[in-house]
Amino acid sequence: MLDSLRDRGVKFRSLAEAIDTDTPTRRAMWQMIGVLAELERSLISEGTCPGGGVTNPVPINQPEPEYSEEARKAKRQGEVLVSLVVDEHGKPIKSK
Repeated sequence: MLDSLRDRGVKFRSLAEAIDTDTPTRRAMWQMIGVLAELERSLISEGTCPGGGVTNPVPINQPEPEYSEEARKAKRQGEVLVSLVVDEHGKPIKSK
């Protein structure tokens, strides 16, 4: 849009956003801001797509639980909560 205005001899200056396209350097800065805004929009939409490239978890190791003698006699069951952080390739990077 700004290129078509420039081709017609119009100089653009926004007082609210401090945008000025009078010089080549200022035009280049404005174009870089536009490129970065487009990249940000693309990254956000890519990250919010259904699935987002994240696959279902695959067990790495499933050890058999070890119960103390007292627990076996009491016949108690319970749950263990595990927190696992994975990178973009699904590799575990932090657990607790």
